[in-house]
Amino acid sequence: MTCLDGVESMACIAGMGHDIVDCVAFSEQVQQPGTRFEQLFSSRERLQCRMRGGSKDDYARHLAVRWAGKEAFLKAWSHALSPELIMPYTIEDFPWASVEIVSDSLRRPSVYITGDVQEKLYASLRNRGLVSAEQSVRCHISASHDGSMASAVVLLEIMSAAAMSTAVHHT
Repeated sequence: MTCLDGVESMACIAGMGHDIVDCVAFSEQVQQPGTRFEQLFSSRERLQCRMRGGSKDDYARHLAVRWAGKEAFLKAWSHALSPELIMPYTIEDFPWASVEIVSDSLRRPSVYITGDVQEKLYASLRNRGLVSAEQSVRCHISASHDGSMASAVVLLEIMSAAAMSTAVHHT
């Protein structure tokens, strides 16, 4: 495949996004009476955060790093569609719970995209000429929190069928 820089490759990075969240301010938002902010997370994300966080602040801190991951995913997708930047969603109508940031048993984070978001991701990248029917999109994430800050970086990688067959997967 030919990447955006004209280089032939079995895989290439289509977009990158990064986000930082202030855990203290985030915790205050989550704890506001009547807030619906938690509904932006899937039940699986909320369960993992409850299991890892012993207190309300820890729960919010674990949600905050997932929020950074969701925002980083949206930025990576937006970056992949640049310069036209015709996103299928606005910030207000983005189905945040359809982009899950979950950890495996070793606490390695992964991005799971479901339903309409996955369809629109592939359609928008096809329309931009970045992905074909023989290719796949992989999301790579690195996420961390330290003290009052949470941060995440997401890369969108376009992979050919040959690259997919040699990729290392974890379960």
